[in-house]
Amino acid sequence: MAFWDNIEQVTNPSGILTILAFPVVMGIPVIGYLMETIALFFVILFAFRRRYLFLAVSIFGSLFLAILMYGTDILIISMWAKAIIPGALLGYLIASGMSIQRVFVLSILSITAVVLILFWQEKTVIFQALDKTLSWIEGGLAGTSNQAGEMIELMRQTITVIKRLIPAFMVLSVVSQLFVGWVLLVIFLKAIGEFLPGFVNFYYWKMPDYYLYIIGLTIMMRLIGGELLMVVADNIILLIGFFYAAFGFALFEYYLKKIKLSLFLRVLFYIGFIFLQLPGLILAAAVGLFDSYFDFRNVKARMIG
Repeated sequence: MAFWDNIEQVTNPSGILTILAFPVVMGIPVIGYLMETIALFFVILFAFRRRYLFLAVSIFGSLFLAILMYGTDILIISMWAKAIIPGALLGYLIASGMSIQRVFVLSILSITAVVLILFWQEKTVIFQALDKTLSWIEGGLAGTSNQAGEMIELMRQTITVIKRLIPAFMVLSVVSQLFVGWVLLVIFLKAIGEFLPGFVNFYYWKMPDYYLYIIGLTIMMRLIGGELLMVVADNIILLIGFFYAAFGFALFEYYLKKIKLSLFLRVLFYIGFIFLQLPGLILAAAVGLFDSYFDFRNVKARMIG
């Protein structure tokens, strides 16, 4: 306990200052993202250690500073909320004893709510920025070669897809940031000898089978719905498909370890997926989907007994 008290003499003021300061740079592309991630780590730490006074002072102070600097626009509030609310919820739920899997599901739902508010309010600005980017590319490629027309058409199709799926991309960006914050918490607590509940070994990561029903309902919604429902369905499929792909790679890693493949050959195996690009991710997602139903590694049996 004395050791932790000494650590807190450093982490508490550092955390408060970081959370207070991150709104100042949150509009800067790279620096802002890094600062948000560090602030997110301290938010999770304060919530997990039940340092609610420090948490309240720092988050309300950062909100006040954000409003003071940028105003009360919903864009500013949403950008602040996506860096604070999921982390506070994650830390609190872990401390309450909830399983880490359920904690992340609830945190992802909170992220989705905040991101949808942000997207709905700022979609016009986002689309205008994408259109401006496309115009800049078209101007740069026009007349440069015989294949310029094909490249421009490809970029148009790419921008169209991005516009359609940008809510899911935004959610996944914040989810990855939250995951990094949690990993930093794991590393930190392990370094000082503190216990933190975690996931099962990556080799046994498996998507719950009931998500198959969600996928089925989403596909049905896409087939019978109008354009808006089709866009919603596409974003849901992309979001869930990302996690199916991650669990598909867990299955690959399980069998690569089982056959005792060397590190060099395993690296080559994953490099192959990099070259496959989108088809490789779709393959991994399909493997994860089938594994969620057939349970090739008998994960349920291991969890039961």
